[in-house]
Amino acid sequence: MLWKLTVFGTRRQIGKLLRTKPEALETRVWATVHITMLVMAWGVLALPPAVAQSDLSELQFVQGLRQRGLYSLAELYCLQRLQQSDLPPGQRAQLVLEFSLTYAQHALATQGQERQQLWDQAQKVLDEHLPPLKQSDWKFVFQVQKALVELEKALAAYYRAEAHGMQGTWATRALEHLRTAIAQLNQAQKDLDQRRRWRQVPSGWETLPQQRLLLLGYRIRYHLGWAYRLRAELYPADSPDRTLAAREGLDLLDELARQKAFAPLHWEASQEVVRCYRLLGRLGAARGKLNTLALEYTDPRRRLRLRALELEVALAAEDQEEAEKIVRQGRQLEQATDPLLDFLHLKFYLAAWKTAKQQNHTQAQKRWQQALQQQLALIRQSHGGFWARRAQALVSAALTGAALSGQLALLARRAGQLAQLGQVEQALKVYDQAVAQAQAQGADEEAFTLAYAAATLVHKRDSAQALQRFRQAALLAPHHAQAPEAHLLAISHAGKLVRKGQWKLEQLVQLLQEHLNRWPEASTAPRVRLALARVLLHQGHAQQAVQVAQRTPPGTQEFQEALTLTHTAFQQWYATHPKARATVAEQAARWYESVLLGPQGQWPLQWTLSDHQAALFAARWNLVPEHLKPDRARQLLQQALQHCSDPRWQARHQAWLVLAQVLREQKVSPKDQSSGLQALPGDLLELAVHMDHLAQSASPALRTRLVPWLYQVARHLAQSSKLPTAQKARLRPILARAALWHGRTKEAEELFGQLHRQYPRRREYHQGLALAMTQSGDPERMQKALEHWRALQRRSRPGSPPWFQARYYLAWLHMRLGNPDQARRIVQLTEVLHPGLDKGLWQQRFQELKTQLGLSHH
Repeated sequence: MLWKLTVFGTRRQIGKLLRTKPEALETRVWATVHITMLVMAWGVLALPPAVAQSDLSELQFVQGLRQRGLYSLAELYCLQRLQQSDLPPGQRAQLVLEFSLTYAQHALATQGQERQQLWDQAQKVLDEHLPPLKQSDWKFVFQVQKALVELEKALAAYYRAEAHGMQGTWATRALEHLRTAIAQLNQAQKDLDQRRRWRQVPSGWETLPQQRLLLLGYRIRYHLGWAYRLRAELYPADSPDRTLAAREGLDLLDELARQKAFAPLHWEASQEVVRCYRLLGRLGAARGKLNTLALEYTDPRRRLRLRALELEVALAAEDQEEAEKIVRQGRQLEQATDPLLDFLHLKFYLAAWKTAKQQNHTQAQKRWQQALQQQLALIRQSHGGFWARRAQALVSAALTGAALSGQLALLARRAGQLAQLGQVEQALKVYDQAVAQAQAQGADEEAFTLAYAAATLVHKRDSAQALQRFRQAALLAPHHAQAPEAHLLAISHAGKLVRKGQWKLEQLVQLLQEHLNRWPEASTAPRVRLALARVLLHQGHAQQAVQVAQRTPPGTQEFQEALTLTHTAFQQWYATHPKARATVAEQAARWYESVLLGPQGQWPLQWTLSDHQAALFAARWNLVPEHLKPDRARQLLQQALQHCSDPRWQARHQAWLVLAQVLREQKVSPKDQSSGLQALPGDLLELAVHMDHLAQSASPALRTRLVPWLYQVARHLAQSSKLPTAQKARLRPILARAALWHGRTKEAEELFGQLHRQYPRRREYHQGLALAMTQSGDPERMQKALEHWRALQRRSRPGSPPWFQARYYLAWLHMRLGNPDQARRIVQLTEVLHPGLDKGLWQQRFQELKTQLGLSHH
């Protein structure tokens, strides 16, 4: 029973991780298998019918661990399950496959000696469990899996060789592994064909369904074709070896690719056929196949993969114009992305940079270098460590090789070799030696290249060291095109250290300001400026955050985000400085209008999203209590509506326009109100919060005009199923107050009652409940209100506004309930205790009450 407790205890502990998106985990590794067909997730295709759904769920559990990089946990789980002696043979075989796969993928996520040990384990697991299955169809599956481990080794070496033009030691290793894998796959194919020719299965032989054996044959054929295609990539262009390997791959894959769309392996084989055509120089045939696939597969992710293959063909043809046309089509479809497409965008930028360098176009070189760094950051953010490492290796090899020569190049090559062997510390020492030598020669550009390469070695390992190294690289050559990007990476690591408590916010602020001082016009400056504004806002320096965010240049990608961040900073400034609210609101409204109208003070000819955002924020700041200008707000919103075709923005503008019209005492049609209610729930909640704040400080006449629209919006939101639970909690007190002001005392009493029971210490909810009962006009409920006002009086400091409020309503209720003598005693005692009666709002109300009770004003 011990293994059961351990296994299922582990499953409970990591259940939350399996419900988390893989990209959200901090344990993300740089490598997972990115050739889908290399992952032999046989699943229901290989499981015999006897395998229960619970067993399938167990396999999915292991696969989920692998997908999230939790290899050690997956290995432990498989090991403990395989120790159980009563596992059915089919389930045991499937677990062995998952065990081997886990070791193989874990190997791709590591480096050096540990990687080789894990690959050995992937083979050993299969060998250890094969003997009991020699009289079973499962042995053919194991044969294929052993070959796939070799293919993964070849793939790892191929990625290393890719950065160096498919030359050197890594290319040789990749070819050796491919040779072994091809031999193993051919033997597996031969054995499987012999098995399928059997007319009678020997006694005691465990069988798999014929359909699954047929599919296994297809898989072997696919992997053989894939291996030949990869071999062709490693040979020089136009060489007989490349042509022969590509033809062998094409012959194997073409049969699978000729099947109907969505047939098993059709999609995967068709992609490889396109690549074989490319390697053979048959670019017209490759494009024709892509056109056919585009008609058969229309979902966004596959369309993006087809776009990536088109770009591969264009780059192979060295057709820069066609490649640029494909790149301009973008990298997303319906929010879907493709890592290969992003990687090929990087290759295009690299080719363009090389062309600019050959033509000695300095500005073009800088522009393409900036594009390369931006694409690297995008790949790192969107696709995780494996693709980031592959992309960084490609770019670093190209830039380093172009920038260095002589002794520096030898040192850089030596450092790179040490890094590939997993000897990172030794590699860093060699890089530091090369950087010092470059500095002594006054070669700042070369010093930057070497220092940057060294920093990338610790980028995923040690944030403190990476911060220091990226910053050092940037400061060595501030005029280098990549210097701002290097400094931005240092800032990124500083942020990680702040979150871990190893750095102070003040240090991060200094680093952000250093970036803006040195590279104020760089493409990275807007991002850094917004980061600085956020940190200042977090520190409570709202006014400084406003000033920093406002300096974001219009027209940049970050400008719209800057508009929203500036609004948030203005809101914090407004909330924390009550005496300056009028000034803050006026300044905010004036700045957003200047963004919208420009230096000439004219409406935009073509309205952008930023213009609509600025118009809405300007209108909102013209509708705060201390800066109430509904005419100006109405004018801004009407202009925005006239130039808006987006239904979401139309509804957003209309909702606030209704508020402006209400405040102008203008009649609003039901159609306009209905249009305003079509805004998104989050937008309507912001409107409700704004109106609630406005109503609380408004005069009785203004509140009377405002409350119907506030109540309508709040009630609409309360009935919406799209409003998150946390936001509904924020809405409840707003709806309760709106119902009370709107005269719906029974509804207000119910809402405030719920809030008071949930938050008994919140005075405002208790007061709301008492007021709702007081204003109900129902003697029984008014009698209960007396109890609440007595409780509120006891909780209040004598002489404070809440104390006067409670005393006033106690007297008022007694008067309305037919107890004028008791009401008089309360008023007289209040005057004795506090002769001034607060000298404010409550003094006026008590005087009115005294008149109604027939008491003297003296």
